[in-house]
Amino acid sequence: MKDKEGKDIPPPIAVMACEHAGLIRQLSMQSFDAAFELLKNTVASIFVNVNLTRTQLLEPNLINDMTATAAKYNLPLSRLAIELVENEYLENKQVIEILLKLKKLNISINLDDFGTGYSSISVIRRLPLDIVKLDKAFLFDKDLRENIAAIRNFCAGLGLKIISEGIETKEDYLLCLESGCEYGQGYFFSKPLPLSKVIMNKSVVKIKAVSYTHLT
Repeated sequence: MKDKEGKDIPPPIAVMACEHAGLIRQLSMQSFDAAFELLKNTVASIFVNVNLTRTQLLEPNLINDMTATAAKYNLPLSRLAIELVENEYLENKQVIEILLKLKKLNISINLDDFGTGYSSISVIRRLPLDIVKLDKAFLFDKDLRENIAAIRNFCAGLGLKIISEGIETKEDYLLCLESGCEYGQGYFFSKPLPLSKVIMNKSVVKIKAVSYTHLT
């Protein structure tokens, strides 16, 4: 989304503006449409993450709109992943019920930036998650680095994948590997790329469109 001068509007501001204008459903539909538009040009093993806010999750037409968009592109809903920002709203009973319905549709549920803001192990236990993305602060703060292995083991015990964010150096890469993390993302693998290059380069699609790569 851009302003009158053609400059990109930060996502939080755009979402807030849509909420106040009563356009949150339209925003969600545009997000789903853009995601499936990308997916139709990629291999079947690729899926796309879509960030949803509390307001978007509680929109009454959410599941119908997602299903209709998937049918429009003749693609399975399983190629879509919902990404949640760690926040106190995740403890909301209605939100959890919606996430459970999405899970039954084979949609992956991912928790982004774990370890910042509303940090709580109970969030991981209560939500029907598939992936937990460990905030980059765990790599940038030396005092937190020793916790990476513990969190990884906790998540593994629940059958969850963990992705370490913010891997920028070989040292970061080796630390995550030694801590048992199987997946990671960051500039060490690739810098952000325009959509055209993501679609054309399958090796980059794995890193950027899926948001992580296997640590080997």
